Amino acid sequence: MLIFIDEVIEFIDEIPSFIDDIARFISEVTGSIGDIARFIGELKSFISDIADSISGVTSSIHEIADSIDEVINSLSTQKFYRRIDKI
Repeated sequence: MLIFIDEVIEFIDEIPSFIDDIARFISEVTGSIGDIARFIGELKSFISDIADSISGVTSSIHEIADSIDEVINSLSTQKFYRRIDKI
């Protein structure tokens, strides 16, 4: 019976150490989750910057296309008037 009581006492003595281990583990997991959240935030910002850049490039391409259309229309109009002048 005394051996059993000694084992129970040893077990009870180890409980605070076990609780400390659990607390350390939870702290490490919480820190890791914080690191992951920061990484995701930075990744989101990076992707947003890329999207903004793509949007700017797309806008520039549209402006270039509009300018090309204007040049083509101008050249077509000039050809039309040259034909009229020849007639």
